Amino acid sequence: MNAPSPTPGTHSFWSRPESGIAVAAGLLPACALLASRGVVVVVAAGALLSLWRLVVRGQIVLIPQGPLATLMVMLIPWAAVTLFWTLDPAAAAVKLATVTAILMGSLVLIAAARQTDHAHSGAIGTALVGGFVAAAGILAVDLIWDQFIAKSMRAIFSPSSAPLAPEALNQGACVLAIMVWPVALILWRSSKWLLATGAVVGAGWLVTATPSASAGLAIWIATGGGALVFFGGAWAARALGGSIAALTLVAPALPLTLFSPDRIAPYLAATALPELHRLHLWKFVAENILAKPIGGWGFFASRNLPGGAHELFPGVPLMALHPHNGALQAWQELGLPGAILLAGWLYFLTARTSPARADRVTAAALTATLLAVLTIGSLSYGLWQSWWLAALGIVGCTVACLPSLRLYNK
Repeated sequence: MNAPSPTPGTHSFWSRPESGIAVAAGLLPACALLASRGVVVVVAAGALLSLWRLVVRGQIVLIPQGPLATLMVMLIPWAAVTLFWTLDPAAAAVKLATVTAILMGSLVLIAAARQTDHAHSGAIGTALVGGFVAAAGILAVDLIWDQFIAKSMRAIFSPSSAPLAPEALNQGACVLAIMVWPVALILWRSSKWLLATGAVVGAGWLVTATPSASAGLAIWIATGGGALVFFGGAWAARALGGSIAALTLVAPALPLTLFSPDRIAPYLAATALPELHRLHLWKFVAENILAKPIGGWGFFASRNLPGGAHELFPGVPLMALHPHNGALQAWQELGLPGAILLAGWLYFLTARTSPARADRVTAAALTATLLAVLTIGSLSYGLWQSWWLAALGIVGCTVACLPSLRLYNK
């Protein structure tokens, strides 16, 4: 007589490839808040766990599948070609190796996401919601009690480090502004509508209380874009995708025309120095793009551009590290081919959020997640920052299995 098949549970889940996603998604929000550099370790741990389970099952696929993965992987060889004319080839080669490793880890997690089934999706959904709630609680405590948790962690693990500034909360705030949409969808799908609404409202309040203006803006733009796709349907998703791709391609023209410092500065408050700095920075980048529009200045060249060390304000260089805008950085470093690859990738990514491929609530949540990422990536972080790329890899694998995610229910 055959023994009955076991009911899916904790043991069976941890033997599956999706277990790496649960680890990465659960740890991401708190890690971004307390030790953002550790996000790379989180994505590596999740990818290694998933890779191990995929290899054991004979399910690992090294060849990218679909236009999204193909365009993402094509960016690497083109970036390698630009090493021949970049301004610091040695540093660029090291950074490209890091970016490639993070990309490969992300692809492993996405391959694991394809294995997600209804029986095991509850564990991932519960890990994601639990990690989000824990990080939101930590952020609330740190906002109320002068970064008590973050400073305590710093005193224990890195006592010789410089004192924490309020801006240390920004990375965690940005991750919460992105991850709140998958969390809200999971709660909504689990018939916890009030909790889903509360998660969005609560995350909006928390991130707005941090110094990160881009995180607060991301909540508003994501809300508007999600509502547009929910009510507008497939045509709205296609129009949004086309608009995002078009803006990527015309990005160098905007700082020289509509968003030039001379045009915008009169409307800014006298204290809006960060905003004024961004406008001058983007104009400087746009002028450098026009100087080398085809091949760009080379991968990872932004920090070494001639004139970048010029101080716009006392102690504030025009560009210390990167342009604080993903589209402009792709243009500046990788030229027209890099911009085309990025625009195409964003178009196909937006198309995946269409209600033609998912129900309207799911499509709205996917769109909101994407717009939150694009808002923050257009204002705050460098395109190749390791922690940011690792965080986006975890977000990507979460989104890949999002349509099936729910809360664990015995």
